Formats: sequence, C-alpha cells, structure tokens
Amino acid sequence: MRVRRSSIVVGLVGLVLLVVAVLTRFVVLPAGQKLPKSTDVSVQYTGTGTFLDANALAAGDMEHALAKDVPVSIDRRTYVKSVHGDHAIVGDDVTVRAGGPPQTNRHTYALDRTSLAGVASPDGTVVEPTSGSLPVAWPIGPSPSAQYQLYDTATQRGWPGKYLGAGSTDGRSTYRFTYVADAALKDPTVVKSLPAALPKGLLSSLSPLLATETAGRLTAALPSLPANVPISYTARTTVVAVVDQQTGLVVDTTQDQRIIASVADAGRAIQLLPVMSVKVKLTSASVTELADKAASGGRLLILIGVVAPLALAAVGLLLIIVAVIRRTRTAANPSAAGAASDRPTAPAVKESVRAEADRD
Repeated sequence: MRVRRSSIVVGLVGLVLLVVAVLTRFVVLPAGQKLPKSTDVSVQYTGTGTFLDANALAAGDMEHALAKDVPVSIDRRTYVKSVHGDHAIVGDDVTVRAGGPPQTNRHTYALDRTSLAGVASPDGTVVEPTSGSLPVAWPIGPSPSAQYQLYDTATQRGWPGKYLGAGSTDGRSTYRFTYVADAALKDPTVVKSLPAALPKGLLSSLSPLLATETAGRLTAALPSLPANVPISYTARTTVVAVVDQQTGLVVDTTQDQRIIASVADAGRAIQLLPVMSVKVKLTSASVTELADKAASGGRLLILIGVVAPLALAAVGLLLIIVAVIRRTRTAANPSAAGAASDRPTAPAVKESVRAEADRD
C-alpha cells in the first residue's frame, strides 16, 4: 500500500513539473518578450554638420553664412512613460549640441509592446503618427525577409526598410537595415527653428552659395516673388541600423540628414540649398553598451525559453517513469508486498514470546 501511494505522489509531482515547463515556454516567455515597463536606454551619437548662420546671412557675410564641419553630439534617451496592457507610451528625447546651446526635441509614441510597431494612443496621450511603423527598435527575433516600415521623425511617416545583409557587432550576430526618407519637413520642433519666410533682398544674396543652374532660376524668379518670400523645407534622411538578430535591439546606427530650403515659382519648387546637414553615428562606447544589453537579454531569453522548460520537462518525465516502474514492479510481485504487510512487527513477536512463557 505504501509503495502504491508513494508512486502516485511521485507521478503527480512529475506531471506538475511537465505543466510548469509548458507554462514557462508558452506563457512566461511571451510575457518576457514584451517591452518592459522599466525600459530606459540612453545613447550618444557624434559627427559633424553644416548649418546656415542666419546672423551672417542677414549681415551679408556670405563667407560665413554656411558654418561647415561643425562638431555635433547627440544624446538620445528612449524610455517607457506608461504601460496599458499590451500597449505602452514611449518617450524619445533627442538633445543636439552643435556649437550653440543644447536643443532638445521630445517625441512620444504609442507602441505595441510585442511588435514594437506604432498603434493608436491607448489613453488619449498625444503621440506621433507611427501607426504600423517601428520608431525605436525591432521586435525580438527580427526577420530579414519581413517588410518593416521604419518611422522617420523629420517627415513624421513610415518608410519601407531595406535589408542589407548579416554581420557581427561586438560579438553579436546582427542584421543591417536601411531606409531613405525624402518628403516635406513635418517635425514641428525643427520647423519652428527655421524661418518661414525671407525678405527678397536677403534671398537674392544667397546666389553665391547656390549651384549655377539654381542661382539662374532664382534670379529669373525674383521679380515675380513677393517682398517677403515664403520658404518651404524638405527633409532627406538616410539611416542604417544594425539590429541584434536575437533581441531586435539596435546596437549601432548611422544617420545622414539634410534639411533643404525651397521657394515656389509659378507652382514649381526651386530647391535652394541645405540649411542644415548632419552626419552622425553611435559612439563606440554606446555600441559596446548596447551589445552588452543585447547579450544579457539573449541569455535571459534562452534561460526562459529553452533551458528552464527543458530542465523542468526532463525532471518531470524522469519522475513519471520512476513512478510507473515502481507501480509495475509492485503489480508483478504482489505476494512480496503482501508478505511484507503480513510480517509481524518486533513488539508483536515479543508479546507472543511472553504469552508462551506464561503458559509454561
């Protein structure tokens, strides 16, 4: 009886471990693949830029109107502001230092916590139109054949991503993706920093900075333009992102962006020159830090998704096998179990001997 009861207990423990293994793989792992509420990542970019100096332009100093090869550094912080079930509100703050006071541009997205693609705001927070696009990272286990839409903050729209190939970054296996954005400038922070119009006389002074054909078109158009000429802007951005194959974390990035000023002549745009041109890439320290984060995340995914379920399942199966073997042996030799149960105990033997002695 005791053998049978212990076999049942061992078998039940083994069954419970099998259930826990399944739950770990198909419940705990998916929950662990969601964007954590604690996400807060800061990185740095460095590079150079060319900027139109409005003061030099106004003073007629064409020699210094374009400040070239200006050192540029960018601090970017991406963090979760709030979580709403399967969705999250994510902040993306970009602070640019380019010779003058730091300028911070704050972006806010609503993201699906698993796909990391933009969704409608879950709580009424005003967010950028990232719907269906990836603004900060790729999902876990990105596919080189997937048709990702990548969000561009300057034009505030998604652009098709192009797969460039596989490689390795700081010991991590990676994929390289790129997108090219070319459309009207929509980022309100950048738009506000640029003049909406220029006096005709000031505009004509740009001619020495323009290509010969462009300068000719502008000179011909000037007589028909108003005294205060409206200026429009186009953003052209090329980004190359190096994405960790396991975690989807972006471990390296290069960005080349130009903001180009244009004027309209009889409905046709005359593109003048870039008023801002910036080329930056992640610093080596940020690349190393991001690769380390990817490695830590990868180890956790393997532990939760592979090691723990296999270990639990192996122990569970072993216990079930032990229980079955014990039950089988008991069923095959019931007389031994019965004899064991009928064998008198030591106190019973002593009592029998004492009774026999009293009769004598």
